[in-house]
Amino acid sequence: MNLNVGYILLRNVHELPDKLAVIFEGKRYTYKAFNERVNRLANALLRKGVVKGDKVAYLLHNCSEFAEISFALSKIGALSVPINFRLKEEEIGYIIENSDASLLFFGPEFQEAVSKLLPRLNKVKKAIQVGETPEYEDLLDSSSPQEPAVLVLEEDEHSIMYTSGTTGSPKGAVHTHKSRIWNSLNMLVDTGLRGTDVFAITTPLFHIAAGHTMLLSTIFIGGTVVILRAFSLPEFFQVIQKEEVTAFFAVPTMFARILEHPQRNDYDLSSLRLLFTGGAVISVELKEQLMKAFPQATLDDLMGLTEGGPLTTFLPHREAFRKPESVGRAHFSQMVRVVNEKGEDVQGEEVGEIIVQGPAVMKEYYKNPEATAKALRNGWLYTGDLARVDEEGYQYLIVRRTDLIISGGENIYPAEVERVLLLHPGVKEAAAIGVKDKEWGERVTAVVVPKERQRLTEEEILSFCKERMAGFKCPRSVIFIDELPKNQLGKILYKELRNRFDFA
Repeated sequence: MNLNVGYILLRNVHELPDKLAVIFEGKRYTYKAFNERVNRLANALLRKGVVKGDKVAYLLHNCSEFAEISFALSKIGALSVPINFRLKEEEIGYIIENSDASLLFFGPEFQEAVSKLLPRLNKVKKAIQVGETPEYEDLLDSSSPQEPAVLVLEEDEHSIMYTSGTTGSPKGAVHTHKSRIWNSLNMLVDTGLRGTDVFAITTPLFHIAAGHTMLLSTIFIGGTVVILRAFSLPEFFQVIQKEEVTAFFAVPTMFARILEHPQRNDYDLSSLRLLFTGGAVISVELKEQLMKAFPQATLDDLMGLTEGGPLTTFLPHREAFRKPESVGRAHFSQMVRVVNEKGEDVQGEEVGEIIVQGPAVMKEYYKNPEATAKALRNGWLYTGDLARVDEEGYQYLIVRRTDLIISGGENIYPAEVERVLLLHPGVKEAAAIGVKDKEWGERVTAVVVPKERQRLTEEEILSFCKERMAGFKCPRSVIFIDELPKNQLGKILYKELRNRFDFA
């Protein structure tokens, strides 16, 4: 028997065939029914010529079909390439091309964007729309519900998860079936998620946290997954009450909105027992407010990065106030160190880089040996995240990579924003920084040096960016200066800019 992602679904079909596995809006699938749909799709893809090792991209909002596609590809050994639906056409096209995807699933809301992209995507042999047309359901109806006859090993590649790169181009972190299973075990062992839990997925499934950690872990343990198309209030309260949701993950911004909503107390939310947060360090004040609002629930901090599993460190609820602002210690299967430039473990107030080793870590960056060699050294993943460690081994994040901006739980690299800013004919130099924001954690601010005799306006720059990149990456404000601060090597001093212009 090969332990792969498909097996964790099949095991529950055998043991819990009539238990609810997936709920999405009006659709309710038992483990048996969900597995049959997955198998029908898997066999349909085989019939269309998709073979083990092929890459399949999908551009979808949260839906039950997203989960079906993910599991179907797992069962035939094809690689999933989920795409951030908030990206612009150029960014989407880059990921599809770079991943060598031969098939693309897309939602009806992306029909126009896909029709523009397809003539340029030479490697994509077929694009299949999910929803509004019968194309997807016809695929399933015409296929067998039997298990596909494909041997998938735990060392086989499972997915390519694209993450923003410091060079401005996304990098594809390749994960195996083994790494997906161990990441799920990290979640299950450390948090106590149980088969009786009803887990609501509130964040986008294209993110590794939702699409792998939350979805796969809940299915692994035989729980029920409730997929929300999007996070909105008070609709989410209605779902919790109706489905008796016991667990969900949310970034700090989302939790703040939940607490502030005037209708929260109008709903019965007493079923909640497990709250999870991550994406950014949550404040002690917000933790206290959450514990007061949901006294029957616990709050665990999950921290990591796409390349790391994502789960790397874990702060359990019982340590929440004893270790305020800490991101915790290593997850169940992971080994985590904080080292200086000599590779020595840091002590006291010394700051070092977080490095991770364990079975949940990525295999490599897809088609990027240079970046792989830089990130994976002597069996350790060098994260680029800086932290300090206390006497008990608890880590305190100093900065998520020196230049990283985290806005509403989304990772934004300055290089991505700057690349667009420099396309403007009136911009000589540009830098993007994150400044503190009460609602979003940080907001993107553009610092621009205009070309000589150019009179640029903030509105002009903001409009230019909105036309060329995803909304969450766009600057919220623009500061014009005469010269960017740089070091002797000509590198922009982001810390100096943040210190100068962080007015919050």
